[in-house]
Amino acid sequence: MTRFVVLILVYLWMLNPYASGASRGGFSWKEAKPFVGAQVFIEPGQQSEEVEHWFRTLRDCHMEVCRIRMFEAYMKDAAGDWDFSLFDRAFDLAHRYGIRVYATLFPFTRKDDIGGWKFPADEVQKAAFARYIQALVSHYRNHSALAGWVI
Repeated sequence: MTRFVVLILVYLWMLNPYASGASRGGFSWKEAKPFVGAQVFIEPGQQSEEVEHWFRTLRDCHMEVCRIRMFEAYMKDAAGDWDFSLFDRAFDLAHRYGIRVYATLFPFTRKDDIGGWKFPADEVQKAAFARYIQALVSHYRNHSALAGWVI
């Protein structure tokens, strides 16, 4: 099992064009290096200073990336309109501290299904997933901290 995990990690490292700091247009295997990061959970009610502390800690510990679950449930206001402000702050802090974000798509799910949806149950849910993905990707696609999307 350990060999399998190591092989997977080496494979992922080899596929990572940003590990070397290469631009989106080029990649050099010779300059590639592994990257280390952490999961950052962004949720309503967190103190602003606490979230900033996490990104500062990532930087201070020489971590270059983080993964953030982009919970749709936390992106709607009381009227049901999109409100990305909770995650906007996290992305802006990531940029400030030089951290790249792998954003995990996480459409609305019940709290008893925290693993998230794997497949839409019907066409209505499929359309809801599409609206979420369209809104999320459109909002963050050009953010300087975005490293990529995790499906």
